[in-house]
Formats: sequence, structure tokens, C-alpha cells
Amino acid sequence: MIRPNLPLACVALAASATFSTGAWAQLEAVRVTGTVSKVGSVSLYDARSTSAVSAQQMQDAGVTKLDEALRGEAGVLSQPYGSDNGNDWFKVRGFDAVNYQDGIRQIKDGYYWASTEPWGLEAVELIRGPSSSLYGDASPGGIINSVSKRPTRKPLTQAFVSLASPLGLSAGVDVSRAWQNDADVRYRVVGLVSRRDGSVDRSAMNRFYLAPSLALQLSPQTQLTLLASAQRDSGQRTSGFLPAEGTLVPAAGGTIRPGTNLGEPGYDRLSRDQFSLGYELTHQFSPATTLVQNARVQAQSLFLRSSYAGFGLASDGASVDRGLVFRDGTAYSAIVDTRLLHRWSWGGVKNQSLVGVESQANRIQGLSQDLFSGFGQPISIFSPVYGNYTPIDPALNKRSQDRSGRLGVYAQNQSQWGPWRAALGVRHDWVRTLQRDLSQGSSQSYSQQQTSWSGSLMYLADSGLAPYAQFSQSFQPLLVTGDAGQFYRPVIGQQTELGLKYRFEAGKTALALFDITEKNPLITVGGASQKQGADSRVRGLEWSGDVRLNSALAASASFTWTDAQRDGARAPLIPRQAATLGLDYTVAGGALAGLRLQPSLRYVGASTGSVSVGGQFGTAQVPSYTVVDVAAQYPITSRWTGQLNVSNLANRQYVSACDYFCYYGQERTVSVQANYRF
Repeated sequence: MIRPNLPLACVALAASATFSTGAWAQLEAVRVTGTVSKVGSVSLYDARSTSAVSAQQMQDAGVTKLDEALRGEAGVLSQPYGSDNGNDWFKVRGFDAVNYQDGIRQIKDGYYWASTEPWGLEAVELIRGPSSSLYGDASPGGIINSVSKRPTRKPLTQAFVSLASPLGLSAGVDVSRAWQNDADVRYRVVGLVSRRDGSVDRSAMNRFYLAPSLALQLSPQTQLTLLASAQRDSGQRTSGFLPAEGTLVPAAGGTIRPGTNLGEPGYDRLSRDQFSLGYELTHQFSPATTLVQNARVQAQSLFLRSSYAGFGLASDGASVDRGLVFRDGTAYSAIVDTRLLHRWSWGGVKNQSLVGVESQANRIQGLSQDLFSGFGQPISIFSPVYGNYTPIDPALNKRSQDRSGRLGVYAQNQSQWGPWRAALGVRHDWVRTLQRDLSQGSSQSYSQQQTSWSGSLMYLADSGLAPYAQFSQSFQPLLVTGDAGQFYRPVIGQQTELGLKYRFEAGKTALALFDITEKNPLITVGGASQKQGADSRVRGLEWSGDVRLNSALAASASFTWTDAQRDGARAPLIPRQAATLGLDYTVAGGALAGLRLQPSLRYVGASTGSVSVGGQFGTAQVPSYTVVDVAAQYPITSRWTGQLNVSNLANRQYVSACDYFCYYGQERTVSVQANYRF
């Protein structure tokens, strides 16, 4: 049982009863799914670096996976491990991001990862930097929050059918209506079926997705939204693990062909069923005071059989050994987040205060086994022949159960006086985990707690310029054990950020400088083992801008510079520079009137990685690469639109990153789509 610090909890909860009344008309209306302050969607004038991508932007870009949605955002490295058809991969400010949906953390523990379907989203929001003062367990790099589609006030019907190469077939539908013309009862149903080939030979994934939702206006002051989803992913995952010899540097026999599958197609299999059921409740006690509660139960069943190539060549210089992974189990998570928002004024200062309590319970139970490379399961890197492997012995499976409980209390106050805006937040978290080895009949438990702070100050000038300074902390409990069975210390992050935002008549721009330090990071050594290393430090600069040049043409661009140091050396995978440039042109007249063209360029600079070459470990530089994407839409009728999307137009072959293993970047993909909207 988690035992909270009662004095701190009482102070946070009692604060809601001491606020004086009043209204703050300049604040946005409460939105349950808000991320930055848990009271509204991301805004240009948040006193920290944030951004958002809308459903329409994702559809225009032909996004089929969540990690494709933020490709153009400063500070984000998407798909560093190539195109993985099983999971989404993000690095934000040099760290793995934490995924949320509607403000609630998604399952992500070991091999149990929730997968998010973009067709079911209204937007993807990004908070860069630590956010534990509101969210508790969070990455120093940032939080990615997916916003689910909800019932709309106006009737909505939209659908699409898509054909892609490599082979991909998908169709989706999205319908929102009022129930029997009663505007107080509205529903929405979103569904999708798809089949998509993977980036390597003999890999493909099938998906079925269904997300119904129901909005109930219980009274003029109370609204309840019920959200549910069911998703099944099944097929053969991509096995993109490759040695440095044959990819980054030539092997004796040449270069490994992109698309080569060094796994075991007859063994590899992923079947993942995930379900979620939750609600969002808002009740307005007065124009100044609102109660908000989010709750969700998530469940996932996982059947995973996976193989992967070793990161070093065998003595023949033309083959690699392989390892096998076996997972069969279930994961559950139940989370409730309750918060009270109060707007008040005192002495000419307008305040918006928030206090909240979040609790969650998690459980993972199942069978597992890892047969690491080096056990005599070789395969040729140039002409693989499958079937030469030693199956896992089910009698050696480990049966385990991990339970964890978390409780957090938090408080935040935002103030505005004249052109100044300030915010101060604090949260205290208690985490307890119990790990049981059911095969051996043993167990061990561990408790952690942490207080996290944040603060910011912004000056909003009449000209639209908004300089700001921000400080924040992060806290990540490591609920895994080391080789000796010991628990690791929690990872603590801290950031200072200076920025400037500017909105002008034709567009907007933002600049941020940040410095993040991380204590007790968990780093990989020797390709398989992990240890807690020395402090890490990531410094960087991010710039982004959008401008409308005329009625037909708009442009957007971003630039990122990152200096990531881990354990006294340059961190693997993270490039020093990255940049994007996109144009958006609509033909105004003639036979092609309405044709919209959206070419874009993605540049990722050189990075470093730990690799094995000639049997020796060392570091190597991964070259930079530039990829051109093209999107086009044409209105066939008032309801039908044709769409074309091409990623990696020139079909450039490149290594996206190396860290012991190396990974090829995504090859050219082409999709043709018909969209219907009414």
C-alpha cells in the first residue's frame, strides 16, 4: 500500500478552499485533454516550448503511424531505428519521449507497448522538456499527448480508401451524430482496417481499430464524455537489426541489401490486442470554479515471437548469429486524475489555480524468455536461408508478475498582471512496485518518492514578441532490476529554458535554448547489459516558423542543434543538426484549380554510434541524410478528394542510426487515397 505524505496532501487539497472568487475572462475555456497546464490546449504563448499537429495536417501528410506525425517538429527525431511496423519511436531533445493519450499515460513497460492509431486522433500535442510537476513519471525530453476524436456539435461523415506501395491496403470511417436529434446526447464512431507490408522481406502487419465515444450534457454545468477503443495488430514485425559491417561500412562481401530480413520469418509473430475504456467529466461549480476528472482502464494481451541478428559478424565475415525473444502475457493499467481549477483576482493580479490528485495501478503478468545471440543460430547477411535456428524450450520460460502503484498530488498557479505571465507548479509522487518470480516462488518490492518543481515567467509585448524563461524537473522510477537483481535509483532530470515567441500578421515563429541535466541514467554497455552511468547533459537550440507568403503559398521550416553527452561521451543516435523545410501551394485558377502541392525536405545530420567492426568495439560516425517527401490533394467534387503521398521521393538508401546495431531508413513509399467528407 502506498502511504502518502499526509501534510503535503492536505495542503494541496485544502488550497482549493482558500481561493477568493472572481473571473479571468482572458483565459481559454477548460478542455479536459489539455496538456501544458492541464487546463487548455497547447498555445503559442505557453511559457515553454510546445507544438501541435492537427488531424488535417496528419491526413495531408499521409501519416499511417504516430511516429510519422512529428517529423517536421524541431527537437524531435522520429524513427531513429528505421520504419518499425510494430512500435512508434521518438527521441525528443535527446531522450525517449513518454506517450500519453487524453492526458493519461499509455502502457509502456518492456515489450508491452500501447500502439496509437492516427486515424482516431484530433491532434498530437508535444511538450518539450521535463513535465513531472504535473504528470509525475515523465521523460526529461518531453511528453507526446494524443487527443482522441470526440463527438462533434455538427454532423460529420468522413471516410477514406488507400492503396500503397510497398503493398498496403487500408480503409477508414468516421461518423458523428446527435442521438435522435438531441444535442445533449452525441456519439461518434471511428473505425479502420488495414494491411501494410513491412520495410523488410516477409513482414506485414494487419490492423483492426474501432473507437466509439459518447458525449452527454448531463446539465448546463456538467458534461460527461465516454471514450472506448479496441485494436488488434497481428502479423510479422520488421526485424531491422543489422551489423555495422555491411551497412555503415562495407563487409568483405559487399553491402547488405535494404529489405534483407535477418530474422526468422517462420518464428517471428506479433499478436497484440489492446482495449481501453474511460471517461472525462467536467462540472462547473461557478463561472470561476471547475472540477475535471479523467479516468481510463487499459488492457493489453501480447503474443510475441521475435528474432534478431547480432551486431557483429562471425569469423567468416559473411554471417551473423541471432537471438530469440519469447513473450506471452497481459498488461493492465487503471488511472484516475482529478483536479480542481479556480480563477480568482487579487490586487490587480489575475490567477488561475489548479490542485489535483492522480492515482494509478499497473500489472503485467506472463511468460518470458530471451535466448541471446551467440548460441549458434547463424544466418548469411547476403543470401539468408531460413530455418537454421534452435527453438526456445518452453520449459525454460520465466513466469512472472509485476505490480506497481502510483499516487501523485500536485498544485499549480498561473498569474497575469499587465503584460507579465508567471506560473509555479509542484508535485509529489509515491511509487511502489512488487515483482514476483512465479517460477521460483520469490518476490521483491521497492518504493520511491520524489518532489518535482516547475516555474516560468513570460513578457507579452504589444508587438507580439513574447520572451520567456522556464525551469522544470522530471522524475522516472526505474521499475526494472539489474544483473544482480538490484533495483536502480530513479532517474532525475532538470531543465532551464530561455525562449522567444512571436506572432505576426502573416505567421508565427519560436526560438528556444535549453540545458537539461539527467542524474542516474540507465545506459547500455556491451550491447546487452545495462548500468546506471554518470550524469548526462543535453544542450540545444530549436527554431521553427510558419509564414503565409501570399494567398496561394505558405512555408514552414525548423532547425535543431543538439549537443547530447552521455556518460562523458557524445550520446549515440542523436544528430547535432536537423532541419526541415516545407511548402504549401494551391493552384488558384485554370483546369487544375484547387490542386494543392506540399513538397517537403527533411535533413538529419551526422550522429555517432557504438559499433563492432572486425571484432573490435568502438565508435563510428553515421553520415547525414536528406529526404524529400511530396504530398498532393485535388478536389474531385465538393465531397471527394484525391490524394497522393510519396515519402523518400528519390528512394535514397541511408543508415538512419547506429547503437551497437545499425538500421536502414525507410525506403520510398507511395500511396494513393480517396477521401470523402460530408
